[in-house]
Amino acid sequence: MSLRPLKVLYLIDSLGPGGAQRQLVTLLSHLDPSVVSPELVYYHSLEHFREALETTGVTAHVLRGRGGKDPRTIFRLIRLLNRSNFDIIHSYLPTPGVLARAAGLIGPRVGIVISFRGPNFAGTPWRLALERLLAQRADAAIANSRCVRDEVRRLIPALSGKVRVIRNGISVPSDCRSLKERAQSFRSRYLQNGGCMLLGVVGRMERDKNPLLLVRALHLLDPQALSRLQVIWVGPENDRELAAEFRRSCREAGVESRVHVIPVTTDMECIYLAIDALLLTSSRESLPNVVLEALAHARPVVATDVGDVRALLSSGGVRIVPPDDSGALAASIDELLDTSEAERETIGARAADYVLHEYAVDRMVEATIDVYREVAQMAPAREVSGTE
Repeated sequence: MSLRPLKVLYLIDSLGPGGAQRQLVTLLSHLDPSVVSPELVYYHSLEHFREALETTGVTAHVLRGRGGKDPRTIFRLIRLLNRSNFDIIHSYLPTPGVLARAAGLIGPRVGIVISFRGPNFAGTPWRLALERLLAQRADAAIANSRCVRDEVRRLIPALSGKVRVIRNGISVPSDCRSLKERAQSFRSRYLQNGGCMLLGVVGRMERDKNPLLLVRALHLLDPQALSRLQVIWVGPENDRELAAEFRRSCREAGVESRVHVIPVTTDMECIYLAIDALLLTSSRESLPNVVLEALAHARPVVATDVGDVRALLSSGGVRIVPPDDSGALAASIDELLDTSEAERETIGARAADYVLHEYAVDRMVEATIDVYREVAQMAPAREVSGTE
């Protein structure tokens, strides 16, 4: 007799561009198949990370339908669970978490691990009531930051003893000539109309990302400082009304020539290497992947003091400003403009060393597998060993 791998079914809404999707694909790409045998299921046909997923060799299932609220989705999920002897279902994001627990009520009994990855997991009263109702159906809960863990404990007391923090894991960036050449080409494209510094914001165009804070801060810069920079906002325009307001505000503030909104790309390493620094303007966050990824690429960060961003001060690469404080953000951008390239490189190198050690992807993987083993031991009736 010898232990066989734990069969884990990962459930998420889509492979669209997002921090949860990025972290899930990162996890799948680093799992030891002798320890965990993974499969993935999702129900929205957004395929941003499809190519990255395919490199992992993980089997993916798509539950065709109208999304997580379509009753057919849960029954298709149950059929999938019935076809395979999964030990655990691990959900990412709120609606998949509800589906996983509902499937556990109706379908075969499997261990259930749910993940909370943002501070808005219970944004409405009915959603909070549903989370509380289903809390006992989860065997374990994972939060990617202390602030989210504390929010879960406050709002869903039944999960207090089940939730633990597993921080996002960051892989070592690529180091190849073609990537550096692409980054230089990208950088030159956006600096050709003037400016010597390229700043980047990476995120969905949504209210929580607070894009209008960026406009107000740029408007406060003196004309000479403004003439020395260009800013790119990289991400999908989920809120089209907000995106239109953002562009209109840029025109009214006289910064339109300095700000560029570009679509999300699968070549994010190129973006991080092209920019001189990252800006985070959010009003709410957990532990933003984009901050960790920018630091890992040796890029300094100016970020609003949200979620667990303050914990990254130890890296030496992060400056924090109060949320929604355009004056403080403008002052920090001014300070960035006054730093030399050599100073930024020194700051960035120290920050990269810190992040790649403290947020190493292997730590995330090991901690997640520890959760699976604990959950598997809770149900001895489920066979987790067999003959080879």
